[in-house]
Amino acid sequence: MYRPAFLACTHLLGALLFTHTSPAFAQSAPITISNWARETIELPPGFAPAMPSGVEELRFPPGWRDPVSDNFWSYAIVLRLDDPMPTAARLEELTDIYYTGLMSAFGVGDGPQSPPNEVEVDLEQASDGRLRGTMRLVDGFATFKPIVINLKANIRARSGAGSTIEFRASPQPDAHGIWSELQVAIDDIHAEQRSQRLAPLARFPGGEWRTTPANGVQQRDVWTWGPSRHALTSVTSNSQGTGQSIFGSFRVIYHHPQREELTVLALSGTDLIQAGTLTPLEGLNLRFDMTLFYDQDQIPWATEPIREISSVWTFDTPTSYTNHWIVDQGQPVDPSVTAWAYARHDDVTPLPPGAAEPPEHITHLDVFLPFLETEWKTDATRTRLAWIPYNEAILMRTIDTRTSEPVTETIFYPHPHTGIIHTLTIHESGAVDEGTASADGEAIRIDAERADDIATTRIEQRIERLGAEGLRLQTWSINGAGRTRIADTTHRAAND
Repeated sequence: MYRPAFLACTHLLGALLFTHTSPAFAQSAPITISNWARETIELPPGFAPAMPSGVEELRFPPGWRDPVSDNFWSYAIVLRLDDPMPTAARLEELTDIYYTGLMSAFGVGDGPQSPPNEVEVDLEQASDGRLRGTMRLVDGFATFKPIVINLKANIRARSGAGSTIEFRASPQPDAHGIWSELQVAIDDIHAEQRSQRLAPLARFPGGEWRTTPANGVQQRDVWTWGPSRHALTSVTSNSQGTGQSIFGSFRVIYHHPQREELTVLALSGTDLIQAGTLTPLEGLNLRFDMTLFYDQDQIPWATEPIREISSVWTFDTPTSYTNHWIVDQGQPVDPSVTAWAYARHDDVTPLPPGAAEPPEHITHLDVFLPFLETEWKTDATRTRLAWIPYNEAILMRTIDTRTSEPVTETIFYPHPHTGIIHTLTIHESGAVDEGTASADGEAIRIDAERADDIATTRIEQRIERLGAEGLRLQTWSINGAGRTRIADTTHRAAND
C-alpha cells in the first residue's frame, strides 16, 4: 500500500466536511464530546493557499482516521472566513481547493503507485435552506482508496464582509447517530468561542477597583459576571455615598453576536448615559470609544447634547491601571490631564444603605412599581426586579435555583433625550435583546431585536401581573404582520 509522507499539518485533518454510505461496521459506543480531538487553524493553510483568510475550528471523534471505526472520516468544522457568504457553487470550489491540497499533502497523486488526486464536490440546497451533498475523493488518511463523504453545511453572514460556514462530514447515512453528535460538536465550537469573547476582562471580577480623584472622593468599582459570562457589570460607589462617578455608576459590557463587538452601556442617572464599544489592545490594555448623551436641562455645564470621548485603560500590572482620555470631540487630549489610577483590593466595601433605595423622583419607570414588590419563581428559577443603584433604572434578573447562576438579565432605562424606556437583555445562550419598553395597560410590553450567532429576529414580550400571586411572561417572534409565540411562562409569588 502506498504511504504518504507525514506533514506537520496532518492534524489539520481534512477540514471541510460531508457524508456517504457506510460499510456495515458495528455500532460504536456513545461518544462524549469531551473525548474528541480539537484543532484551531489559521487560513489559508500551506497546502491550499488559494483559500480565503480566516480561522478554522475542528472537532474529531475517536476513530475518525481508523477505517474500521464507525467514525472514520467523520468530523465537524466551523470556518470563519473574511470573505462574503459564498454561493453553493463557490463553496463547492472552496471545498475542491481545500481537499485537493490536503490529499496532495498526504501523498495522493504523488508518484506512479498513487491513485490520481481528483476531488468531486456536489452541493444542493435542501428544504431547510441548508446545503447537502457529497464529496468523492481518494482517502489519503488511511486506505488510499476512493471514498464518498456526505456533506451537511450551513452558511451565514457575519458582521462586516465575513461569513461563517458550519460543516459536518461523515460517510454515514442520515439515520446514523454521528450526525447529532457532530451537531453537538458544532454547538461546542460556538459555545467555546462565546466563552472567550470577554476573556480580556476576566481580571475584573473579585474584590473592588479603587481610585481617588483630585477631589478626594474615593470611588470603588465592583464587577460581576452576567449570564454564562456573556456580560460583565459593575456598580460604582464612592466614599460620600452618592452616585458621582468617573465612568457611570452602573456599567455593562457584553458581546453582540451579530455586530461581533464588545458593546458598552454606562448609566449615570437619568441625565447622562454612555454607549459605545470596547476594543482590547496590546497586552492588557483596553480602549473605550463612547458617545455621551446629556440632558442639558439637568446638566447646565453640558455645552452640547452629544459628546464623543475615547479613553484607554493602561495596565501597569494585572491589578492596576490608569484610565485616561485620549480623544474628546475629535480632538486629542493630553493623557496626563485626565488620568485616574485604579488598583484592585481584595476586600469589598459594602454599598451605602441608600444605594438600593428608589430614586427620589420616578419620572419614567412608574409602570414598573407593581412588579418590584415581589420576587417571582418557577420550579427552577427565581426572578426579581430591583432598582439599579443611583439610577432611575431597573435590573430584572432571573437565576437558576439549582446553580444560583443568572439565566437572563434585563436592564430598563430611560434615554435622557427622549424619555423612551430602552431595554437590554443578556441571555445565558449569548443571545442579546436590544429594544424599548412601554406600558400596555397594567402590563409591560417590550419590542426588541434578538441577536444570536445565527440571525437577528424581531421579538415582542409582555410582562403582566396575574393578581397578587402570579406573573406571566410571554414572548413572540415577529415576521411581517404575523407573530408566533415562542415562550409562555407563569411565575408564582415567592413567599418563602
